[in-house]
Parts: sequence; C-alpha cells; structure tokens
Amino acid sequence: MEQYTGHYTPPERPAKKDRHNDEERRLWVVNDEGLYDMQRGSGKSVKAWIRENRALIDECIDGVVSGEHRAHYLKYGG
Repeated sequence: MEQYTGHYTPPERPAKKDRHNDEERRLWVVNDEGLYDMQRGSGKSVKAWIRENRALIDECIDGVVSGEHRAHYLKYGG
C-alpha cells in the first residue's frame, strides 16, 4: 500500500477493456452474428469465451456504438 503524501491522486479511469460488463458482452455475443459464430466455432461456453476475449468483444462494441463500424460488420463487412 502506498504511503499518504498529503496530495490527493484521483483514481485512474478504467481501461477501455473494463468499460463493459460480462452481461452486456453476452448480449452482444448472442445477438451479433459475427461474435456468435466466433464463439460457436471455439467450442467453448459463452461464459468461457467471453472471459478469454473481453478486449476483442469490447473493441467490436465500441466500434459499432461509435459509428466506426456498421452493426454485424464482422459477418457482413462494412
């Protein structure tokens, strides 16, 4: 634990990968054909696949939400 120095240091913002929770990621996986196909192709449960691919899923979510990519771009391009 760090020693108090008399100066307040605000907590760091969560990293980009931590902005979405696993329930939100699960909803994206089951509703996006590209993510769904990747998960199914892995042979792992949805929960296990999400645990191993949080950064990838978050990138996909952020890309669609920001307008950088169209919905379902992993499956249909765009």
